[in-house]
Formats: sequence, C-alpha cells, structure tokens
Amino acid sequence: MFLLLLITITATFASDENSLSSESTEECPKNYISGRYDVCEAKCGEEVPYCIHVEIPWIKEECHCRADKGFVLTDDGDCIPRKDCAKRGSATR
Repeated sequence: MFLLLLITITATFASDENSLSSESTEECPKNYISGRYDVCEAKCGEEVPYCIHVEIPWIKEECHCRADKGFVLTDDGDCIPRKDCAKRGSATR
C-alpha cells in the first residue's frame, strides 16, 4: 500500500517537473552548489558537514556555498575559501 502511494506521488511530481524544467535556471558559481543537494554550508570555524545528493524535483534549485569543496559562509553572507576566514575576522583556525 505504501509503495503504491509512493509511486503515485512520484508520478504526480514527475509530471510537474516537465513544466518546471522550462523555467530558466541560473548556473551556480564554482564555489556554490545546486539546491538539489542537502544543505552543505558551514560558517567560518565550523566543521564541513556531510553532503548527500538528493534528486527531488519539487525542490527549487538554489545556490549554496560549497563547504564540500573547502568554502565557508561568513557572517555577512559571503562564500569564501576556508583559509581566508581568519583574515576576515569571522573565526579562528
């Protein structure tokens, strides 16, 4: 029963995905990652979180700072290389 419900929900969203794919999506800069991944952000001084790839068509794609590639989100919202955190005074090593 649960499997049938899951298949029905998936089919419904799959048909909606085709209409969403016609929207123009802006490509993320190299230090950002698409919102189709779980949040992979880390602020200066925080450990890099584990990132899991998730393909859920109804999640709006957004760009998130790529903590999985050594970037961190500063307190003022910039996505910078982790080595630059101390220079900006946002965290300690």
